[in-house]
Amino acid sequence: MPSPLALLLHPISLTLLASYATVIVWEAFAPARELPHVKNWRARGLVSFALYFLLSSYLPLVWSEHLARYQLFDLTGLGTWTGALVGLLVYEAGAYVWRVSEMLRFRDVSRPPAPITGALYSASVTDH
Repeated sequence: MPSPLALLLHPISLTLLASYATVIVWEAFAPARELPHVKNWRARGLVSFALYFLLSSYLPLVWSEHLARYQLFDLTGLGTWTGALVGLLVYEAGAYVWRVSEMLRFRDVSRPPAPITGALYSASVTDH
C-alpha cells in the first residue's frame, strides 16, 4: 500500500491538486456570481477534498484485500471488460428501478396525463 506522501507525489495526484488549486484561485479572483457568505468555506472545501481524495485512493486497496470474502458473487471469471460491463448494467438497472419507484411514489400512474388541448396550446404559444 503506498504511503500518503507517495500518493500525493504521483503525477495524477499532482494534476488533481493543481486543478483544485486553479479552481479555488479562479473563484477568488473572478467569481461567476455573488454567492452567500459561508464561514470558512475554503477550509471546509479543502478538508472535504482531502478526505475524499484519500478515501477514493485507499478504499479500493482495502476492498480488494480485506472485503473480498464478503462478496455475493465470484465474477472474476468474466475478465476486466466483461466484468465492467456487467457492473455498469447492474448499476444502471438499480438506478432505473429507483427512478421508477420514485415516479410511482409521487404520481398516480393509474390516470393517464391530461391531453394538451388546442386552446391551451394556442394560448401558451401566443403568450410568449
